Amino acid sequence: MKRIIPLDEIVPCGTKVRIGGSEWAFGDFIKQGGTGIVYAVDETRPPFRRGVIKILRPDRQDAAESFDREIVRLRERIAGERGPEFFGAGTFRGQRCVVMRRGETVPDGMGIREALRFVDDLADGLMAMKSNGYCHGDVKRINLCLFDGRAGILDLGSARRIVPDGSSEEVTYTPGYAAPEQTDGASAAPWFDVYGAAVTLNEILGQPALAVYSPAIRAGMDLRPGKRLSSAADFAAAMHACHKEYRRQRAFSI
Repeated sequence: MKRIIPLDEIVPCGTKVRIGGSEWAFGDFIKQGGTGIVYAVDETRPPFRRGVIKILRPDRQDAAESFDREIVRLRERIAGERGPEFFGAGTFRGQRCVVMRRGETVPDGMGIREALRFVDDLADGLMAMKSNGYCHGDVKRINLCLFDGRAGILDLGSARRIVPDGSSEEVTYTPGYAAPEQTDGASAAPWFDVYGAAVTLNEILGQPALAVYSPAIRAGMDLRPGKRLSSAADFAAAMHACHKEYRRQRAFSI
């Protein structure tokens, strides 16, 4: 069971911390994850960047090594332009912390055109991770965001290396978003992320968009690994095929 943060332990708004050569002021508490506590922060001097600070939980010192790996992955931008920009790392009240760019929440009821662009951006990020040798392993709505209206990928600490011999670190996953073979302990693979992306789209798309893209979503959520779309590029291509068919039917009906 996760430890609940008492109200008197929540960092007050306006508290200052110096990280990455800049001063940041704490804003609202955002969430508590498995290893970290996340707050909104704002840079107090130009260029006044909007960020989030993730602080290692005091009761999760056993996860310090994993937290440090996440900082390295943020610094190396393993998801390319679709990952959060790294603003700096340091300590806050004796605990490891990292500051990164803050995104916007992915909205409900995404439309037909917006969904296609969202998937293209998401696929770009997942393919960048694959080219850098990683599988995210925990694609879900809370781990996605919008940067200037474009899809972004968060929580790179869950990423695991894809190793040709089939061995890998234990993959973090969330029930309901994880492919069946992932919950059975299979090694990290790109099609894990396809499954998570398809489940997420099934949640966030509006009914008109679901009607258009349901064939691609079903192919991405196929419970049989050999039948499921095997890469983010394949998933994006399937979405475009659905959109092409939608446009053909519209033209035919005019």
